[in-house]
Amino acid sequence: MKEIASETKSEWRHTSRKVVFEALCSLSRAVGECGGENTKTKGVVWRGNNAEKLLASGFSIFRISADNLLIERLAGVDQWLVYGVYKAPEQCLSAFNDLLLDPAHLQG
Repeated sequence: MKEIASETKSEWRHTSRKVVFEALCSLSRAVGECGGENTKTKGVVWRGNNAEKLLASGFSIFRISADNLLIERLAGVDQWLVYGVYKAPEQCLSAFNDLLLDPAHLQG
């Protein structure tokens, strides 16, 4: 986590985000391979109280709707508000990627 914080601070000049992501995925697979199971058989449980805790902690959670060319922000449990509407898929994806650069934003 210290290395990731260091890379974030240096604006990813020394290690690409892709390399860090792949390393985290490898670590996740290694941790998940226990008891004869692997990470592919496990899932994430999304409970309303988890979202409430994240929102109360100041995080923003976004999701993209490529079909509708819009980005939505979670305002409350199961309550998504339109954050932005775009004219082209490239604009929508670019705006969404920009949102993900902020560590206070989570993708839903």
